[in-house]
Amino acid sequence: MDFIKISYTGKTEDGKVFATTDRKTAKENDIYNEKTIYNQVILIYEEGNDKITEKIKEEIKSENIGTEKEIVVPKELNQSHNPKLVQIYPLNMFKKQNLNPFIGMLFKSGEAVGKVISVAGGRVKVDFNSDFAGKELIYKVKIEGIAATDEEKVNYLVERNFNTTENFLINLERADGKKKGKDILNIEVPKNTFTDELILKRKLMFVNDVLKYLNIKEVVFTEKWNGK
Repeated sequence: MDFIKISYTGKTEDGKVFATTDRKTAKENDIYNEKTIYNQVILIYEEGNDKITEKIKEEIKSENIGTEKEIVVPKELNQSHNPKLVQIYPLNMFKKQNLNPFIGMLFKSGEAVGKVISVAGGRVKVDFNSDFAGKELIYKVKIEGIAATDEEKVNYLVERNFNTTENFLINLERADGKKKGKDILNIEVPKNTFTDELILKRKLMFVNDVLKYLNIKEVVFTEKWNGK
């Protein structure tokens, strides 16, 4: 199974950058978000993804580390504009929240973020479609790494779920002679990670990935607490 690490920058057909794994590029194109973690991305070929990611995986599958490639995602693979994602709200709802809606204002409803497209007659129309829906997209992709061994794949999964591999200690143990492969994964988690408030969620996602994509039957986490 292929595990590939990539960096990328995505542009619309008119050259507007809308996504990137590079912090500097994000700042230069006014799309930087301090809450976003600008890391390289791990692609797993057995994993099901959206049409755009599947297109990227298909285009780079036979390439080598260091290869840079421009990938064009045609309009038909990009989600088209969905009229059902255009919602109308009463103006009073905004006023009660001390908000003064205007065209272009971003509005969050649950986990969805939309853009106000009209304010008239006591009603506010918000479009939750992506600005790039139905447009041709161009991705510049660089292959940063390809995991060849189980150890490398585990490290990729650590990076994917914990955003870093720094100070993680990993040991893959072989089971007894009646079984094949490395069945048990022992992983020591560094203090700055196991005190993360999202640690339980991160562990669960990591274990799910390990059990699903690798020949490992058991994952054992260890945490060390030391005095000053």
